[in-house]
Amino acid sequence: YKLADISNITVNITPAVPVLSWPQAAQTVTYTSSAVSVTSPVVTLVNNETFSGNITYSYKTADATSDTDGLPTDAGTYLVKAHIKAAGNYVAADSQDMTLTIEKATPTITINTMDGKIYDGTAIASPPNGNMTITGAAYGDVKFVYSKNSDMGSSLSAPPQNAGSYYVQARISETNNTHAVQSAAVGFTITKASAPAVADGFGRRRRVVRLVEPYLGLQALGRTRRRSERHRAQHRTGARSDGRH
Repeated sequence: YKLADISNITVNITPAVPVLSWPQAAQTVTYTSSAVSVTSPVVTLVNNETFSGNITYSYKTADATSDTDGLPTDAGTYLVKAHIKAAGNYVAADSQDMTLTIEKATPTITINTMDGKIYDGTAIASPPNGNMTITGAAYGDVKFVYSKNSDMGSSLSAPPQNAGSYYVQARISETNNTHAVQSAAVGFTITKASAPAVADGFGRRRRVVRLVEPYLGLQALGRTRRRSERHRAQHRTGARSDGRH
């Protein structure tokens, strides 16, 4: 037999399709003010080859018609897809949707110290940023509430200015991404001012002592004495007119 001539044969090897599998069909994370991190899907290749490429993501809300590249930041519920590009012996592939929930964060806030003051006719100043510990929020998000009660009942309409004992509490309102929180109440005191000093006739400065009630009492006593003296004088004058001595 005579062998026939063999021509070149073209063989097409079709790229394989990777499989992206989420470890959980749903994941839950907490808001951090940055794009969240998720547990990546497992990429299965032929013959247990190791995947060394990059995985990218896109997301959308349930009512959205198109995806957004990357991962979301704000609290809410999203559908997330994972993607790998075509490379080498593999075509590009996408995962199924994974349900991602981003829960609201809970800030923390503490008033470390609250300085009192001596009465000067002006309202107490709120605790400065340096006197506080805040996480998950900014000092500008804080509202201060004042009360004469430690349970913060019957809060005051404005920071106090009169002498007395008070309490202050820091509060952060709820937002789309964070829960409402409040600090423990911290007490402080506005002490009474000393009486003002005035100069006496010799150039010496003396403290003014307020004796309002005693002064009023002395005034009343003086008036009584003067009336008694006038009465006795009138009686003596009448007696002399009658010839009595």
